[in-house]
Amino acid sequence: MNRLTSKFRRLLACVLIVSAALGGLPSAFAETQKAIVTANSVRVYRDAAQTTFYGSVKKYTVLTVAAVSGNTARVQLNGKTGYCATGSLALIDDVKKPASVTANTRVYLSPSGKGKSVAVKKGFQLNLVAVNGSKAMVEKNGNIGYMWAKYVRLDSDAPAQETFTDADFEAVVKAGSVKVYEKPSAGSKYLGSMKKGTTVEVQSYSASWAYVRLGSRYGYCAKSALAKKAAPTPTATQSITYEEFPAVVSAKTLKVYASASTGSKLLGTLKGGRSVTVHAYDKTWARISLNGNYGYCLKSGLKKSVETPVPTATPSPAPTAAPTAKPTAAPTAKPTAKPTATASPASTDAIFSDDSLSNEQKVFAFITKRMNYTTAVACGIMANIYAESRFNPASVSSAGYSGICQWSQSRFAAIKSWCESRSYDPMSLEGQLNYLKYDLDSRNTVYHKALKVMGNTAQDAYDAGYYFCYYYERPSNKASKSDTRGIRARDVYWPKYGN
Repeated sequence: MNRLTSKFRRLLACVLIVSAALGGLPSAFAETQKAIVTANSVRVYRDAAQTTFYGSVKKYTVLTVAAVSGNTARVQLNGKTGYCATGSLALIDDVKKPASVTANTRVYLSPSGKGKSVAVKKGFQLNLVAVNGSKAMVEKNGNIGYMWAKYVRLDSDAPAQETFTDADFEAVVKAGSVKVYEKPSAGSKYLGSMKKGTTVEVQSYSASWAYVRLGSRYGYCAKSALAKKAAPTPTATQSITYEEFPAVVSAKTLKVYASASTGSKLLGTLKGGRSVTVHAYDKTWARISLNGNYGYCLKSGLKKSVETPVPTATPSPAPTAAPTAKPTAAPTAKPTAKPTATASPASTDAIFSDDSLSNEQKVFAFITKRMNYTTAVACGIMANIYAESRFNPASVSSAGYSGICQWSQSRFAAIKSWCESRSYDPMSLEGQLNYLKYDLDSRNTVYHKALKVMGNTAQDAYDAGYYFCYYYERPSNKASKSDTRGIRARDVYWPKYGN
């Protein structure tokens, strides 16, 4: 706004909405000041005695006051000097009020809104002096300018700041369409709209607004347009059985999908009699593999294979050998245990005090030694922690998610309280892993039980990575990300840590 200094020098005419009682001018000035005419018009004289009439100036004309003596002010306008009554003037500094610009616009030198101007951005702070219909007179650093009245608002008229509460739940758009804005204001930047039925993650909310995430995009929408999505019941998760066995397609044909939903991508169709391997199943779906490819099909289209036992041959009696002297066996050297790259300490203190361990190794040691999960499950959880934070407990995303699992602000506040009550540093790896253990042991026991029954193979590492992402982390596009993390668990961490 410094550019205004050289542009806005005087006011020609503008109607000002002010209170009825405007005080007169002080009796002396240390320097010239700008004033406005408060009467319908004021007579200006050539002499201080106000005997020789000069002319009249209309109401709200801006004059430069050079001096005041008693009830007479020496004023200047367009390079000419005259005298008028002080009772018809008011200092601009006394009537201006703090205001801000509500949209990117321009401020003009002339009240006509034409000619020389300077651009000002939304949020720019200035002072509102006058409003005349669609035009407003504004002031900044002693400089006067004009702009559209609809783009300026008194600070005292600004809506009260709403209080937001942190949240972490899914909601569905129940309105036909809802607009999304950059800030909790319909006057802020419009980002787009969401259709009815769209599922979003609510990060925080106020009485009127909800701050939501859809994929990697964030914004504010009307809270009234959303309906909180019911949390999944534990029974669905409890019904999943992790069991590996051969099966045969019993249906004439059987469709295979990318996830346990007919709405997901169709991967192909199997003919009746085809053999597959089942890895997990619930009442409706089965997760299967064939030649290294994985997918989901209806459980009702499969039949468990029954392996026919191979008969054991009856051995023929062997002739009795002539007795010979039994040689003395040479002493056998005791095999030396295969050394590991880094031994995993069993105690919690040893895990986190061992500076030779990387954060990744500490996470593996904690999951297997303290949480008592298999190596495969550890690989699955590690793949998720890597994707969320790269094993950095101090990681904070631009959206405010924190920690190794990128917990929401409200969730991390609970973690902080839990850690501090147990003398853990909430920003430490030790504190966050101990909370994760507590969370699975005591709060999300359904997920804990599902992880505990998993096996200890490369495929189990994939399953654990997929399961932990899909049910515990629950990111956007969770089916795709669950598969990516499962692959990392199987192909990166299992070869490194697997038995």
